[in-house]
Amino acid sequence: MVKFQTNTDQPTGDSSPSYQHQENGDNQGKSQQEIEDEIFREHHAISERTPLLAAKNNVPLYSAPAQTRSNDSGADSTPTQSSTPQQPPEIFKITQKWWRELSSTTKWVIIVAIIFLIQLFFFIFSLKIVAPITTRNAIEQSEISFDSVRVENSGSSFAIVGNATINNLGKVKVTSDPTDLSVYYLGNLLGNIALPAMTLSPQDNQFFINSTLRTYEPALLEGFVADTILKDSLEWDIQGFMNFYSKAATLRDYSLNKKIQFTGFNGAKEIQLRSLNLYSDNFDHGVGFTADLSFWNPSNITLLPGNLAFGLFYENLLIAEGNSADPVLTPGDNDLVLSGSLSTISDDAAHMTEFLNKYFKGDVLNVEVRGLGSASAHWLDKALQHVQTEVEVQGIPEPVYITEMSITDPSVEFDGQEYTLGLNGVLNANLKLPTTFKTLPIRIRQTSQVCVYRFEACVPFAALDVPSSAILTTAEEDFTSMKAELSDVQLVALPDAQDEYSQVLQDFFTSKNLIFQVTGHTIITAETAIGLLDLELDSFTEFVDVKGLSSLQHPPINVTSVEMSSSSEGLTFESVVALHSESSILLRLGPVVLDLMYEEVKIGEAWIPDLEISPGDNNIVVYSQLINPDTAPLNETIGELFSKHLQGVDIPLRVQGNSRSSLIEPLNQVLQHYVHPFTIPGRSGNLIEGTAFHLFFGSISTQITNPINTLPLKIRVLNATLSMEDSKIGEVNLRFREGSWFSPINIPPNRSLRTPRLPVSFTEDGAKKLRAHQGGEVELDIQSKVEVEINKMPIHVTYNVSHIIAKVNSWFFSE
Repeated sequence: MVKFQTNTDQPTGDSSPSYQHQENGDNQGKSQQEIEDEIFREHHAISERTPLLAAKNNVPLYSAPAQTRSNDSGADSTPTQSSTPQQPPEIFKITQKWWRELSSTTKWVIIVAIIFLIQLFFFIFSLKIVAPITTRNAIEQSEISFDSVRVENSGSSFAIVGNATINNLGKVKVTSDPTDLSVYYLGNLLGNIALPAMTLSPQDNQFFINSTLRTYEPALLEGFVADTILKDSLEWDIQGFMNFYSKAATLRDYSLNKKIQFTGFNGAKEIQLRSLNLYSDNFDHGVGFTADLSFWNPSNITLLPGNLAFGLFYENLLIAEGNSADPVLTPGDNDLVLSGSLSTISDDAAHMTEFLNKYFKGDVLNVEVRGLGSASAHWLDKALQHVQTEVEVQGIPEPVYITEMSITDPSVEFDGQEYTLGLNGVLNANLKLPTTFKTLPIRIRQTSQVCVYRFEACVPFAALDVPSSAILTTAEEDFTSMKAELSDVQLVALPDAQDEYSQVLQDFFTSKNLIFQVTGHTIITAETAIGLLDLELDSFTEFVDVKGLSSLQHPPINVTSVEMSSSSEGLTFESVVALHSESSILLRLGPVVLDLMYEEVKIGEAWIPDLEISPGDNNIVVYSQLINPDTAPLNETIGELFSKHLQGVDIPLRVQGNSRSSLIEPLNQVLQHYVHPFTIPGRSGNLIEGTAFHLFFGSISTQITNPINTLPLKIRVLNATLSMEDSKIGEVNLRFREGSWFSPINIPPNRSLRTPRLPVSFTEDGAKKLRAHQGGEVELDIQSKVEVEINKMPIHVTYNVSHIIAKVNSWFFSE
């Protein structure tokens, strides 16, 4: 094996290494040629590793191999190694000699220069080849985004103003010339925008754009704006040729193709209606409104759309239409003021009435805000017409309500034979109306449920339905006063509450006090600037304290006058009854029939053609008819009654209900249990006056008064006992017959008639006493039983009179 060693024993002036050839056991057995070839290969390897140190002292480092060897056959020769080393080229020798002659310092200068030239080469290569490629790659990999965009209407085009950012630009700083770029949306050319000159770097990667996008297809512009409003994201594709400049390179007519992402309005869903105010000053200019809207814009786009028209819809009905004048819709929260007018109320606009009622009650309503269009930017019409957002509307803070309600001059009457009571009176109500919304109430309607308190529980028994009634209004400082005439408003028994209804009526007639609770709602029909409006007010509750008719007995009924009258049915009376009612309700009960009772005997019937009981004092005309006394007990009872009356004794009577007291069944049920006592005062004064005895004829005559103002009185039988000083002096017993000497005595109504001389059966003692007073007067007591006939009705009457003065005549011609 051949080894090369550094000769450390060489003089210091020569720093080139020297090598010695040594043989060892590895070279044994090899030819001389093989050894030389191996030495050549070793030298050649060292020269490749250290080219500048490859030779020393002109000693060749390798020998060139032999060129060829001859082939005895004359064929093509193949190179073979020469038996002697191959010599290097001459230029190599010259260079090697020159390099050896240079000093060490010069050699290092040359090495540094070579390194510099290599770097210069790579720098020039970078400028001409690498820098343009790097700049192009940076631009291609960059992304353009808009930090904020301001879109403003300008007719068939719109202005775009905003800040843009180029990201992922790397470390390249570039400038560009102003240019026009084409904007594509959904693959269609939307228009052109002018891009300004820009200077961009990693530290300053924003630029400002202020350009007008001139569109070529209005329909495409409308579609883009509609998508801007409705979608949450959009994308532009901008294309064009631009010139870019950097320190290292220039790119001319660079074909730019970038996609730009936008954040859309996402349907403009986040709209809130903070307040809605309705106002009208008169009935001629409609009802205006202002609405404060809050709109959250999730986009980075600022939109200046001009005047925007919106509609307010309730239950799919357009109730109001208004405009927002020149709003600026910036990213984030926006406040819009919408002003316009309400729609008119038509006959089929029940939803409009429902909306206004809830609004005036202060309720929260769900209203849909819909875009209608833009008067100044028609390219926004399509977009706005797709804006539909449901919002909540808060009604007025001070709802419309009735502050007070009452019924004055109330009266109740039964309606024919129906199971109802009719209420009459004047309904008074104070109504709190909105101050800014002009209304004029003209009619009122009410529906209520009535319950009565029993043992602290209110028991429903009837419904009260007040039909639509005209209103007289008076404007007060804080409210509107209303009056409405109520006529026959029906108080109808609730289903399955007829028994309770009847019990309430009975309690009313027999109780001192009843407490009712009336709960219901009121509808006010009012004139407004947009038509007639039915205002449905909140439910109301009124407590009504009603005094019953038990007060009629305290003080009791007083009969102030009694008049008899003729009737084909028998003897009738017309009485005036005075009673006092503490109840505040006027009752109209219709015809009423009651039994007329004396003690425990029914002597007749009393009826009132149209019973009406007013609050306070009442004078009621009562008609009564006595039963024909066809039986002795009844005749005796009626006679006793008449006798007491004529004697001046007050007659205690009573009226009580029967099974046919009223044609109205509920009232009939009440009156069946009705009992009311009263008294007929006795007659004052004597019916017999001017009595005279005629001793010559043994007779007596007197003047009898008919106490009946309307009927003649006929005396058919007279049985009288005459007494003086408690001693009987005689009797008169006569039965008057038609056509006989003593015909019945007929006394005209309210007149006095002198009887003929009636024969007297004197006692012996009585004759003596009278003769003792001839020509004078005596005090006489008369006890009589008389059968009289009044309107063909016979009545047996007992009439007693005491201490009357009677003349005693003895002459023939004496009266």
